[in-house]
Amino acid sequence: MKSELAEVCVPVMHHIHAQHTRVEEGFDVEYGKGLKMYNNASKELEGGSLREYDEVVEGYEEIRGNIANLIDRLKVEYDARDKLWADLQAQITDLADTALSDIQDAPAQVERTIAKLERHYQSQVENGGKEGGGLLNERKLKELISKLG
Repeated sequence: MKSELAEVCVPVMHHIHAQHTRVEEGFDVEYGKGLKMYNNASKELEGGSLREYDEVVEGYEEIRGNIANLIDRLKVEYDARDKLWADLQAQITDLADTALSDIQDAPAQVERTIAKLERHYQSQVENGGKEGGGLLNERKLKELISKLG
């Protein structure tokens, strides 16, 4: 077994020694130092690029979350706006219906007031023999007009 091991190991050791000798003779030390510096600089640049990439990804995820939150808040605000608009329309409709009803009833109210004034005038004429009693008639007219207004 020793002989077999020696047969395998001795040629390997000779080959390694030959390669070391070849490297020492044919290798430029300054060139090797330059390659090492270039390799280190490349690793630093790559590390910096990876850190920047991680920062960009983190920022993107944060902004994406903020946008989702803003969209949710915007939907809530739109719902509130729509509710306010519906309430405003309902109030305007109620006010318009009331005003329209009052406008439609105005001619009938005027007719009733005229009829009431004519009856009052007739009763004054029949009771007093005069045409309404002057000052009393004006006071009554003012009261009736103020009730209309």
